[in-house]
Amino acid sequence: MDFCIQAFQIPRSIVSKGNLDSMSVLESFLIPKINFIDIPSGTDFNGWTVPNEWNLVSASLVSPNGEELIDLELSNLYVVVGSQSIDAIFELQELLSHIHTRSDLPTAIPYVTSYYSKTWGVCLPYSVVETLEAGDYRVRISTTSPPGVMRLGEIFIPGREDTEVFFSTYFCHPQMANNELSGPAVWMSLVNSLWKKSLRNELRYSYRFYIGPETIGAIHYLSLRRTEISKSIVAGYVLTCVGVDSDLVFMPSRYGMTLADRVAELALLNYEFKRSDFLKRGSDERQWCSPAINWPVCSVMTNKYHDYPEYHTSLDDLGFISEAGLSKSIKFYSEIIYILERNRIYINNNVGEPKLDSLGLYPNINKDGNTSHLEARNILNILNMLDGKTDTIQICKSLSLNFQEVESLLGRLHAAGVITL
Repeated sequence: MDFCIQAFQIPRSIVSKGNLDSMSVLESFLIPKINFIDIPSGTDFNGWTVPNEWNLVSASLVSPNGEELIDLELSNLYVVVGSQSIDAIFELQELLSHIHTRSDLPTAIPYVTSYYSKTWGVCLPYSVVETLEAGDYRVRISTTSPPGVMRLGEIFIPGREDTEVFFSTYFCHPQMANNELSGPAVWMSLVNSLWKKSLRNELRYSYRFYIGPETIGAIHYLSLRRTEISKSIVAGYVLTCVGVDSDLVFMPSRYGMTLADRVAELALLNYEFKRSDFLKRGSDERQWCSPAINWPVCSVMTNKYHDYPEYHTSLDDLGFISEAGLSKSIKFYSEIIYILERNRIYINNNVGEPKLDSLGLYPNINKDGNTSHLEARNILNILNMLDGKTDTIQICKSLSLNFQEVESLLGRLHAAGVITL
């Protein structure tokens, strides 16, 4: 939560001083060095041109009776992200065409953007809008828009194998906790944990962590890294909306049959969860799973973007997320990493069933209903599946056993020399 608290009030956009400040806050919590990739304003890839900075300097909306309706100290969501500077007086009806509100959430300030068109706007709670009276309103918005850089961040953690697991998250939304900051918070925790394991040579896979503005950042990252990562990626996950202590939500990859999906589905058996549909995607899996890329990337959230009322409003604040919610997500993704790291494919080359009782792997007294008999049945079923193609995850699914149970039985069989890797 400390990271979320420090980064919460920083105004962010696609390119802004706030983005650089936010990356600096993130960097201060990381153990390994983060590699920054700065893409200058004006850089184009496939029609996606990096814009100039957008920095909100000040904003004011004064009613006919002199009341100030905007308080940037309270929330920087009051101004549409991307707004042009303006200093003018508007009659109420004309002003209303530039006011964004949510009648279904009367106390919420909505989050609204206009990245690529020149306009201006303010966002107000509906409870305020419905009290506005006829008359002249003074609008003053001051912004700066110098050329800058879109900053992406990347950390590569080496394992014993060159094949890699990919974790992505984003920085671009201002002053929202679950939608914006929970992903980087969990991302940061996984980075630090895996870095320590890498130093002890405990990692099988290599791990690549990416952070940048949603959509345009991911697209430009693909322009730089898609060939390299496509050769080595075996699984990937988008970390977004992972800060609320609630049932989990599984968003599958494009085809839903990848290693990333299979690991997530196995880990989810220990949790209450709901299954979403790839057609309802909304974060950077849109880029990682686009047809020309088609990486094996899915996502597990504590509540899904678009599906909770507070989404993209000021109600998604620090009180909406919790230490328990963040810890739940960290625990879940740590379990995913555990399964990935220890998933194996064994081979049973025995002609017929091996004689297991002499190895202490089969009961000397065969009696229906006892624990040792059930374990022996599991062992025989596992042995029958070890064809050099079936991995631990598939065995768990086929036999309805948890990963640790199957892993333990495989370990005993391997130690006894019954099976080989």
